[in-house]
Amino acid sequence: MTRFTLDMRSTISAAVRTTVNMQSLRGNLMNERQKFTRRVFETALFFRDMYEEGNDGNTNAIKILKPTPSVENTAVRKFVLGELYEAQKLNLTDAAIQLAIWANEQEQMQYDLERIEADLRALCLVHERNIQKINGQTEQVIQRSFLRAARYIEMEGTFSHSRAVEIFVPDEFVPRGLGKNGPGHREHVVPCVYLREKCLDLFAGDATVEQVAQFLRRYVVIVDITKDEQGCLDRSIANGGKGLKNSMPPDWKLDTGCIFQRLHDANIAFEPPKEFPNCTH
Repeated sequence: MTRFTLDMRSTISAAVRTTVNMQSLRGNLMNERQKFTRRVFETALFFRDMYEEGNDGNTNAIKILKPTPSVENTAVRKFVLGELYEAQKLNLTDAAIQLAIWANEQEQMQYDLERIEADLRALCLVHERNIQKINGQTEQVIQRSFLRAARYIEMEGTFSHSRAVEIFVPDEFVPRGLGKNGPGHREHVVPCVYLREKCLDLFAGDATVEQVAQFLRRYVVIVDITKDEQGCLDRSIANGGKGLKNSMPPDWKLDTGCIFQRLHDANIAFEPPKEFPNCTH
């Protein structure tokens, strides 16, 4: 066995250990350097996906992922997508390292870049591969969007955006029904805030990103209803509403309850998405 082989095995082993350590520090448990490193990784991975999918990337997603709070979203997009991926054709690891150097300079940070580089190599290891251009709305593209939402919630923990699902998962990837009184408001039948809290519970129970993405895909559903119907759902009980803006009915069960129970409780008539033909209420 050559020294090169031994060195490579040692490097991979250390990288895997570091990946486990980094991913076990979720949300509120990460220190500032680890948060910076994770945001660099997620931003680099996000833009590699966008490059493969021929997409500029949702501006709000860039805003909540980027490791550079004071830098404009368009500048981050131009550097990572335009320069690192489109112009230089870098792989994920090299793009992440260059982004860390750039972000460190932009924000005038004093992080140990050698340590950050080692952590980035570890985080990128299991995601590194050749660029794969994708055309159209494929199953792979849809699944990626849910994985991004899950990874973001894992990364930010209780500080994650309450409507993260909306930011990372385009409406066209979501089953959609129509209220019989007409549209006017796109209602997530299970509130985004509720979904975010359940994701945090799952991560606290050691669920993987893939498991949380699968959970989100099951429960992210939209029905277009009227503004008045939205008001009925959102208003407090004291004000004549159902008090269900950010919650499900008290007796609703996550695994067995009808996903449309909020709408049923508010007597909102609708045609369910074709993916839910068994909703007979």
